[in-house]
Amino acid sequence: MTGATLPNAAGASLGLDPRPIPYALGHALAYASMGMPVLALTPGGKKPAGGHGFKDATRDPDIIRGWFTAMPGAGVGICPGPGRLLVLDIDDKNGKDGLASLARLQDTHGVLPETLRQKTPHGRGHHLFYRVPEGWAVGNASPWPGIDVRSTGGYVVAEPTQLDDTAVRYAFDDWDVTTGEIPEIADAPVWLLALLTSPAKPDLPAATGEAASERASGETVAELRSALNMLNPNDYHVWISSGLALKRLGLVGRGLWMDWSQQSPKFNPRDAADKWAGFAPEHTGYAAVFKAAQAAGWVNPASRAAGASTGPPGSLPDPAASGLGLLEGQVASNEAVASFVEVDLARVHDVVPQGWWWGHYLPASQTTLLSAHGGTGKSMLGLMLAVCIALGLLFLGQPTKQGRVLYFSGEDPADVVMRRLSKIITDLGLDAEQLRANLRVIDATEGDPALFRAQRTGGVTTGEPTTSYAELSRYISEHQIDVLIADNASDVFEGDEISRPMVRKFIRLLTRLVRPRAGAVLLLAHVDKGTSRAGKAPIDTEGYSGSTAWHNSVRSRLFMREMGDGRLEVQHQKSNLGAKHPPLVLAWDAGSLPKLASTAAASSPEADAKGHANMLSLVALIHEYYSRGEWVATSLHSPSNAAKLLKAEPTFPKGLTSTAATALLREAHRQKLVLPEQYQSVDRKHRERWSVTEIGCTLIGAAPSAPSTAPST
Repeated sequence: MTGATLPNAAGASLGLDPRPIPYALGHALAYASMGMPVLALTPGGKKPAGGHGFKDATRDPDIIRGWFTAMPGAGVGICPGPGRLLVLDIDDKNGKDGLASLARLQDTHGVLPETLRQKTPHGRGHHLFYRVPEGWAVGNASPWPGIDVRSTGGYVVAEPTQLDDTAVRYAFDDWDVTTGEIPEIADAPVWLLALLTSPAKPDLPAATGEAASERASGETVAELRSALNMLNPNDYHVWISSGLALKRLGLVGRGLWMDWSQQSPKFNPRDAADKWAGFAPEHTGYAAVFKAAQAAGWVNPASRAAGASTGPPGSLPDPAASGLGLLEGQVASNEAVASFVEVDLARVHDVVPQGWWWGHYLPASQTTLLSAHGGTGKSMLGLMLAVCIALGLLFLGQPTKQGRVLYFSGEDPADVVMRRLSKIITDLGLDAEQLRANLRVIDATEGDPALFRAQRTGGVTTGEPTTSYAELSRYISEHQIDVLIADNASDVFEGDEISRPMVRKFIRLLTRLVRPRAGAVLLLAHVDKGTSRAGKAPIDTEGYSGSTAWHNSVRSRLFMREMGDGRLEVQHQKSNLGAKHPPLVLAWDAGSLPKLASTAAASSPEADAKGHANMLSLVALIHEYYSRGEWVATSLHSPSNAAKLLKAEPTFPKGLTSTAATALLREAHRQKLVLPEQYQSVDRKHRERWSVTEIGCTLIGAAPSAPSTAPST
């Protein structure tokens, strides 16, 4: 019945069609508890019974009980917008070919993730539910034939509604609403949100189109997505130039650009939409994306799959001959690429603070070198680090950031790696199944582990990424790898290690593999042969093989050596992004794993007690400063670092040198008495300070406290 009036209070009788719908009230209450306001629909129909459309929707359980008690035959409607959901309504009846539109959509932009699905009573139609992230505003639209979008300001008919013209009810796949369990609902992919929304104007419904001066096939769009994954969206120049190049593709280009842009931690959908709207490209097109990606080492997967070869093995294919998807008659841009990029100073306060994946040894968005003599144990150490990052565990007393790790073994076959991994899992008491979610291992010894190879063309020797590099790049992108541990340099680098340009190019290519996710690379390497033969300590040599470019190109460098007394020492020989850490001394007994030993070779109990007391004095001073809003900086080069700032305090340990104070503070960090804490100062600069943990507060006899004033500069 249409035009019926809903009750304003529970229990009011409307005398409507008494046909019962099983569990309708239970379903309605369940939807409301999930954050979706509910409507009572006219029995046998789809229209809201209250006459005011979606505006009658409510989450009030008393009102809902009143509706469905008074109107037993009512159907259930839900408003997905307030629950930050969108619904794709795929209609496949009455000449509407929604399934064909859905297929074309996915062919062009990518496969939609599996999510909560509801079958509709007629034909092959269905509803797909997706979550809408913060920052996006989705309205209602019919952007493609046979596909409607329902979110803010709209509603959809829901289980267990039954219509008059069919005996089949609306029903969810693989979800029993009455159990109270929350269903698995996937996040809407950014490319879909970019097509449906305009974050800069959230009150407007989705646009139904955007002018495109270029057209691209589904194959070309897939290749563009692959090429974009080789570029760094954190680089402002690359971000802007890629958007300009894709602008001519209209909504297709917008979806590609927005999807790629979200890989940056700085991504803001509203700002990105404003930037896209202002693009007015000239003398460029999407071919420029392929050109930039090739310069970064991208190899078109379609050309290799087709067996195309335009040069020696491992060389990059020619764009015109490699099936890059350029349309017939389209001319690629010959615009010169600038060799430098001007920094936009207006964004100085938007810079993301430096991140770290392990202590301050493994910086984000950089490559770190760990070198050692053969047989010292660097492979075991690298694999242990991989396990700890995968599970977010402490490694050698330093915290790790949990993420997805790939251990790329070019030196040892799978059985050797698995024996080491089994030892680590067993000794640390870990769950192998839990580890599988975040750790992947590649055995590259059976094929070609080289990621970079020297090539001689026309009498000139250059180094270029190999096919293995391109495959690894796609693997990292597909599995969203954060940290790559490559074992080792002599297997993955087949260039001239004395050639500085070649080494620099290789390190930059490695770093590009993880930069889209602000990840990190740890490259294991042997030391130079002279050091290995003579058994010299790194104080006598550089501790790495080949040219100084290995040292200069990485931002952090570690060296592991045997100390001669059964212990190992890991030295932090270079750190461009912070102070170098004191050496880590490891004990590695037969049959066990390496573990952190005391940093003092031999000290008396009296000296140990005094050092402990001095360390707690420093912790107490840091707590005192923090409580009154005066920060102690973690950087050794800051004028407010502990050694300089605290030395004038009367409770600062007498006779304690700045070097000794720094060492004690690092020990307090290892023992989790203090931890680095990031904050934004009053001038909007991102900085890092020491804060005292609950353990530290307990040891110094103080209660944890928040800062009493605004951060001082």
